[in-house]
Amino acid sequence: AVLRKPRGPFAMLVASLAGATIAAGALYLYTTRESSPAKIAESKRLFRKKAYEASLAAATEACQLAADGSQHRTALLHLAALHHAMNRFDDSLATLDKVEAVVTDDLDLVPLLHARAEVLEAADRPLELAAEQLARARDVRRRASGPESMEAAYAAFNLARVLTLQLQKAEDAAALLQQAESLVLEAHGIALAAGDATQAATFVDEILELLTADSAACATASQLRAAYLEASGEEWSPKPLDVLIVGAGASGVGMGILLTKVFRLRPQRVLLVERGGGVGESFLRWPREMRFISPSFNQQGWTK
Repeated sequence: AVLRKPRGPFAMLVASLAGATIAAGALYLYTTRESSPAKIAESKRLFRKKAYEASLAAATEACQLAADGSQHRTALLHLAALHHAMNRFDDSLATLDKVEAVVTDDLDLVPLLHARAEVLEAADRPLELAAEQLARARDVRRRASGPESMEAAYAAFNLARVLTLQLQKAEDAAALLQQAESLVLEAHGIALAAGDATQAATFVDEILELLTADSAACATASQLRAAYLEASGEEWSPKPLDVLIVGAGASGVGMGILLTKVFRLRPQRVLLVERGGGVGESFLRWPREMRFISPSFNQQGWTK
C-alpha cells in the first residue's frame, strides 16, 4: 500500500492536530524538566559527578519549584542532606528547621527528627541534643503505631544507641546506661514477640559492640549477652576489627581521624596501637631541629 498525503480540509486538520501534539509534548518535556522532582534527580546526578555546587543549585531550585507541601518538604530534606554531605552542618540544621515549620502531620516529623539527630552527631555537637530528637521521634512512633509495634522497637533502639555513645563523656553514666539497657531490651522484646528473632539479636548486638569494657557496663553487658543468646541461640562475641593502625604518630592519628570522622567508620571497629608509652611517643624522640618541620603539630599536648 502506498501512503498518500491527505489533501484539502482533512490535510489542514491533520496538520493542526500534529502541531498541537508537538506543542503539548514540548510543554510536557519543559514542565517535567522544570519540576521539583526532576530538579532533585538532577541534583543527585550532579552530586555523583562531584559537581557539588551545581548539585546544590539544582536542589535550591527544586525547593522553589515545589508544587505542594509534600514536594516542598521532600526538596528541603534533600537540600539538608546535601549540606550534611558537604559538611555544612549549620546550613543543614537551618534547612531542617524550615522543614519543621511546614510539617503538619506528626508522622512527617519522624524523618526530620532522625535527620537532625544524624547531623548533630556528625557535627560533634553534644550527643544529648541528638538524643532529644530521637526521644521525640520515639514518642511519635509509639503514638502513631502503638508501643508494641516494630516501629516503636526501632525507635527505642535508635535512642538506646545514642545514649550508649554518650557514656564516655557523661557525668551520670550509670543513669544513661540503665536507660539504654531498658530501651534496647524493650526493642528486643518487641521483636521477639513479633517473631523476628534475627532483628531482636541485631538490636542487642549493636549495643554490645558500643559498650566499653569498664566495670560499670559489666552488669548491663551480661544481661544483653543473655538476651542475645535468647534471640540467636548463640553466645555473643565481638566482631573483628575493620581497621588496625600500627603507630600513633602523625600518620596514624590522622588516618584514625579520617576513617572515623570523615568516612564514619565506628570508632569501636578501628584500633590504633603504639609501641611507645603513649600517643605521639615518636615525637618525644625527635631531634630538636626536626620539630621545625611541623611546629603546630608539636604544640599538641600529647606530643610534649
